[in-house]
Amino acid sequence: MPLQKFHSVDNCAVVHRNTVIPKCCKALVPVRVPRKFIADKILLEPFRNNSTPVLVAGSLSTINNWIAQIRVLNIQPNSIVLKKNSKIASLVFPATINSITKLTNPTRETI
Repeated sequence: MPLQKFHSVDNCAVVHRNTVIPKCCKALVPVRVPRKFIADKILLEPFRNNSTPVLVAGSLSTINNWIAQIRVLNIQPNSIVLKKNSKIASLVFPATINSITKLTNPTRETI
């Protein structure tokens, strides 16, 4: 079951300022969360339809003055600009998650 909960602008993380991401590059992008959410940590999840021109990674982030960081990857052969106030991720609070399992790479012994 996906962690998606909200899609309205009041329940999404939006790009804090115009950000240029070079071609074939990953970056941390500052995003703004709605002021009505009082929390110090938040889980940012990509939208199902991936309406952004970059690949968005789900990430656990700390909120400081309603600003969090999200990791994105530009796989296009040219630079792109993420416009200010464009929706980029949905919000999930860590308290609503039942469990998180650490991803481990299999070793040759376990294969």
